[in-house]
Amino acid sequence: MRKFAFLLMVLTAMSPALAFELNCPSSLSIKQRVDSLPQGWSSWSRAPSGQTGDPSSQETVAKIPVDRVELYAGVPSEANADDLPPLGGYGDGDRAKHRYSWDLSKEPNQQFYAACLYGHSDIRLVQALPQGVKKCTAVYIGNGPQLSLRCDKPGKR
Repeated sequence: MRKFAFLLMVLTAMSPALAFELNCPSSLSIKQRVDSLPQGWSSWSRAPSGQTGDPSSQETVAKIPVDRVELYAGVPSEANADDLPPLGGYGDGDRAKHRYSWDLSKEPNQQFYAACLYGHSDIRLVQALPQGVKKCTAVYIGNGPQLSLRCDKPGKR
């Protein structure tokens, strides 16, 4: 029994430990407005609820779903930040499997950031990852869509 307990303790200490989990909001409400109407054109909008309006004179609210997550080395809003592609890229095969992974162990002193992207927009919600993160996996759940980023770092030895 003592051998089993000792073996369990050693395996637990050597296995990766979950360090961080980020859940992207499933959708965002955004305001849209036509800033400059091209000559000869008029505009109107229809909300999913059926309400119509003139987007050149009023803001309309739209709900956009989460699309994917990106990881950055450095602050994403700064010009020198690197967008880190997941292992194997953003291929459809990986999305069909509902997950992407990043190996961040090659840059142990780098500050990494996660950005949740929202469909058909340039909007990103950004959050810093804990220092020392070694691997992250984005998991897409259902058609909601729900997206979570699970990151780990080596366990204590």
